[in-house]
Amino acid sequence: MIQNASVNNYGSINKIATTNNGRVVYEVKDSTGATAGRISVAQPQCDIFEHSYNDMMEAAPAMQNFAEKSVTPEWQEKSRKINKWSKLTGASLALIASALLTRSFGKYFWKAVVCLPCTLAGYLGGAAAGIKLTTPKEAVKFSKAIQNISKLDVQPYND
Repeated sequence: MIQNASVNNYGSINKIATTNNGRVVYEVKDSTGATAGRISVAQPQCDIFEHSYNDMMEAAPAMQNFAEKSVTPEWQEKSRKINKWSKLTGASLALIASALLTRSFGKYFWKAVVCLPCTLAGYLGGAAAGIKLTTPKEAVKFSKAIQNISKLDVQPYND
């Protein structure tokens, strides 16, 4: 359980109390140490909240660097080219491979039936590879943590 989670200079949460109705109260502090507010989380969801919060704070520095880097025109152009070439490469390799595998097929129709879906699959695989190449690995961890927290019963706490 979190007593004082200060992972980095993005802020922290401190578990400060438990209410009579079974909610745990956390004090949220900003990067300067000033109190930013208080939230309450249902008792059964505390472990999920704390784990997700820690994951989010671990990924925050990489996500901030990515956000700062990705707004530059040079990086955007590089990313666009990487994504374009990975899609083209995936589709081309899949088309060539499926064409080589279907060369013994007698009719053109059956070759097309096999080659077109393979080319589409290669294109989608290339798109996935392009995303993987241009997005930091921490983005998945960060997104998952935010999704987990958004599903929880987290409410502002007022004394």
